[in-house]
Amino acid sequence: MRDAVGDAGFVKAMATMETPIMHLQGAEFDEFLQRDSKRLAEVIRRMGKLE
Repeated sequence: MRDAVGDAGFVKAMATMETPIMHLQGAEFDEFLQRDSKRLAEVIRRMGKLE
């Protein structure tokens, strides 16, 4: 996976879409997912879609 995200074509495609590349594994991914889930839940709550 780490090799794939370093591929020049992939890097260029992500740059074109203005999408940052993040390669996380194990505990790092778990931490990211926990933070992002909380952030998104707050956004949805503020929109009035979650009570």
